[in-house]
Amino acid sequence: MFNHIFILIIILFSTVSCSNEIDPIRFGFDSCDHCKMLIMDPKFGGVILTKKGKSFKFDDTNCMVSYLKNNIQDENQISSVSTIDYNKPETLIDATKAVYILSTEIKSPMASGIASFSSHESLPEFMRQYNGASLTWDAVKPNVK
Repeated sequence: MFNHIFILIIILFSTVSCSNEIDPIRFGFDSCDHCKMLIMDPKFGGVILTKKGKSFKFDDTNCMVSYLKNNIQDENQISSVSTIDYNKPETLIDATKAVYILSTEIKSPMASGIASFSSHESLPEFMRQYNGASLTWDAVKPNVK
């Protein structure tokens, strides 16, 4: 009997601890892993998922990039980096494939002035509205302080 319980416990822990799925942001409940502020705005944010299955959540692009620069020594530890699509609040997209607008007129939670989009189609309208510049993920990283 003891052996059966022990085996069930091992199976339970092995299946729970190996999850490689993003833990979604719970707006109004989760805190940013960088600045510790409550994540509130569903148009902004991001998640870093490690290969060990740990999700790190952020309220703004600058927090996520700063965390990457300061806390992730080996990028091979990362399974994915996701950002929220500004046009589809609460929807995570691949940060490395997203397109971004940088503008001082965008009111993001931690004043990065960066909004993420899943495609180039909506950029012209937002670039006119916010008088911004279009960026790729590789161009976003150096623009974060």
